[in-house]
Amino acid sequence: MPLFLNHGYHVGHNIPAVTEHARRALTLRHEPAHSHPHAPSLSVAAPLGPDPLLTDAINRRLSEQSIDTSAPDLHLAAASATSPSTTGMIKALQEQGASHIAVAAHFLAPGLLYDRARADALAAGVPIAAPLTTPDDEPPAELVRLVLDRYTQATARKPALAAA
Repeated sequence: MPLFLNHGYHVGHNIPAVTEHARRALTLRHEPAHSHPHAPSLSVAAPLGPDPLLTDAINRRLSEQSIDTSAPDLHLAAASATSPSTTGMIKALQEQGASHIAVAAHFLAPGLLYDRARADALAAGVPIAAPLTTPDDEPPAELVRLVLDRYTQATARKPALAAA
């Protein structure tokens, strides 16, 4: 069960290619003449987002930074691996007159992309939420529930390759 926040290149291209390769390998290994009742099956879970639980998990990370997401004057910049850059989003909000800005980190884990977004936010004097998972903290309960939901949904569907 690969974990991706949204549909994108990996979900649309890499995962289907790897899944098809695995399906073919499993099919060759478990041809009907040699079928076994415990032959492996293959299912792929949907990406985590968009989903209200994902939004709730990100909001929890913001609140852990003492950011009141219900504040009417708060403007959120969503840091992610896609364009525009965190700096660009913050600058655009400031040009629109926003004075209370925070960055919602749309990352599953720390790493190069999060580090860049964090550096941009800190350089602009804007708080940024932690990624959804970190080595030192438990993941938000909403994220855990969402992962379990995706697992349940994936295993309830007919697998891409079922035992013959």
